[in-house]
Amino acid sequence: TKIVNSLRYISDYAASVGKPCVINMSLGSQGGAHDGTGYLQEACNQLAGPGRIIVNSGGNDADHSTVGGMYLSGMASASNPLRSVFNSHYYSNTDDNYYYNYYASAWARTPNVPIAVRVHVVDKSRNQVVWTSDEFTSEGSITSYTSGSSSSTTFGTYYTIESGGSFEIAIAQSEYNGKYNVLVDMSKVVSKKYSYRNSKYTSTYAIAFSFYPTADDASTTIDCWSNQGGYFTNNVSATGYDFVDGSNLCCSNDRAGTDSLILVGAYVTKNEITDHNGKTWSIPSYELDNYAPFSSYTVEGYGPTGRMEPTISAPGATIVSAVNHYSSTYTDDSNATAHNVRVNDDADNPYGNMAGTSMAAPCVTGIVALWLQADPTLSVADVKKVMKETAIQDEFTTDEAGKPHFGNGKVNVLGGLRAILSRHRLPGDVNTDGSVTIADVTALVNILLSKDDDEPHEYDHAAADVNGDGTITIADVTALVNIILEK
Repeated sequence: TKIVNSLRYISDYAASVGKPCVINMSLGSQGGAHDGTGYLQEACNQLAGPGRIIVNSGGNDADHSTVGGMYLSGMASASNPLRSVFNSHYYSNTDDNYYYNYYASAWARTPNVPIAVRVHVVDKSRNQVVWTSDEFTSEGSITSYTSGSSSSTTFGTYYTIESGGSFEIAIAQSEYNGKYNVLVDMSKVVSKKYSYRNSKYTSTYAIAFSFYPTADDASTTIDCWSNQGGYFTNNVSATGYDFVDGSNLCCSNDRAGTDSLILVGAYVTKNEITDHNGKTWSIPSYELDNYAPFSSYTVEGYGPTGRMEPTISAPGATIVSAVNHYSSTYTDDSNATAHNVRVNDDADNPYGNMAGTSMAAPCVTGIVALWLQADPTLSVADVKKVMKETAIQDEFTTDEAGKPHFGNGKVNVLGGLRAILSRHRLPGDVNTDGSVTIADVTALVNILLSKDDDEPHEYDHAAADVNGDGTITIADVTALVNIILEK
C-alpha cells in the first residue's frame, strides 16, 4: 500500500505541475506469480502511460548457488508430483546448521487447479526418506513444527525450531489470476544430527517438498521460486523419489512480465575501489563490461510468460554514491568489505560503493528522464522500443552464455536520445531552428566545408542527410534547395 501511495503521489504531483515523470523502484521479491498479475502490478498498469514511466530493478538472485538454482518448474500430477530438495545458503550459527530465514513460493500455472504439498525429511547417509508430512491443502496450514515428541515418525525427531523460529505453510487462491499458491516459510530450523567434514558441519538430513494438484485427473505446470536464502537441487538422492534440479533460468523478480514496467539488469563498469584510507579493494569475480554475476534474468521461453527479461542492462557494479551517514556499514571502517567502503573522509556526508540491480535501475531512470525532456509524451512501449533498437551490442551482450543476462543489450543514452529527437525532426532542418530555410543551406555547406574540430555543434547531421542515402554530399544541398523551392 505504501509503495502504491508513493507511485500515486509522484504521478499526481507531476500532473499538477504539467510535467512528465519517471519513477524508480529498486525493490522486488520472488513471492508472486511472475505473470504480471498482483496488487502492485495492477497499480503500475493503471499509473503508467504517456509521460508516466516506471523503472524497476530486475533482482540479484542469479548467483546464490553452485548447484541447482532458485527456480523450480515442471509438470505435476497427483501420481507424479514435482519434487525437489530445498537447501539454504544462509546460516546463523557456527555449526553451519540453521535453515535460516528463507521461503519457497509455488504456483500452479493453470488457473482454478488446487494444489497441495507434502514435506519430506531425507536421511542423506542412507539415501532414504525417513519422514513425510500429511498432505497440506488450502483447507489448512502448518503453524509450526516443534520438537518434544518421542515418536520416530514426527518431524521433531530430526529437526528442532529454535526460539523465534517457525515453519509455516499456507495455501490460497489468488483473486487476480485464479491460480493456487503454496507458500513455505522457514526460520531457524535446526538439524538434530550432523557431521564434521571438509572443515565444516554438515546436516545428516535434508528437507524436500512434493508439489502436486489435488485432483487425481488434474495436471499442471508448477513454477516455484525461493528467496535469496534458498535453492532447489537434486544433489540428494532417495530411493523411490525423483528429485528435480533447480536452475536460475527464470530468476527475475516478481515484477517480470508486467507490461507497464521497464525491468533493468546490471553489468560491471568498475571492479576496484579505493577507500578514504587509500586502501584498494578489488572484486575479481566482476569482469569489466560483462554482466554482473548477481544480475537476475529470465531466458526466453521460461517462466509463466515466456518473455525475456530484463528489458535492458545498465551499470550496476560497482557504483559510488551518497550513503546513509547513520549506517555503520560505511562509517565504521571495521565493517568494510570490497562491496561497501567509504570513499571520502567525511562521516557526516559519506560516499560509498554498492552493487546491485538497485544501482542499475536508477541509472536507467535518469536516462529516461533525459529522454522525456526530449519528448514528454513517451509511453512505456515507446521507451522499450527505443531501448531495444538502440541498445549497445558487444562481445559480452552477443555471447550465447551471457546474452540472457543483458536483455536487449546495454542501454545507449545518446543513441536513444538521437532516435527520440529524430521522430520530431524536420528533413533539412540542419541548424535545428524548427524551420527549413536558406539558413539551413548555409549550415549544410558549412558541414561540407568544415573540419570536425571547428564545426558548430548545433548542426544536425541526420537532418543534413536530406536525400537519405547515408552520406552528406553536394547532392543533399540540391535536395534541400528543392525542398525550399517547392514551398
